[in-house]
Amino acid sequence: MILRSPITKKIGCLKCSFQISAYSGAPFVIAWGPYLGPVMPLWNLFLNWKGVVHHGGVGPLWAVAIITVGLLLLAAFVLASAALMVCLLPENIEMLMDVLDAYLSSREF
Repeated sequence: MILRSPITKKIGCLKCSFQISAYSGAPFVIAWGPYLGPVMPLWNLFLNWKGVVHHGGVGPLWAVAIITVGLLLLAAFVLASAALMVCLLPENIEMLMDVLDAYLSSREF
């Protein structure tokens, strides 16, 4: 399926989008490692950027904008889901605070 971007006026395809996503997600296989876990999301973002620029034919600044919009949408969805859970299940807040208090007291903070 061929798509035309209204922003960049470039022609792309779903196959290209899938390839960029699949290739940038592959390093998460080793993300379970003790020191690699925090680095892998950054590496994923870099590979997404590199794929959008080189494989998608989009300029570097447009690629940053595309990835940033995706991250902002993801953050908005996560925050909205968390707010909905807090509103619908207020008893979970007390349980969460008890667990957090027990954890912090065991770590002597």
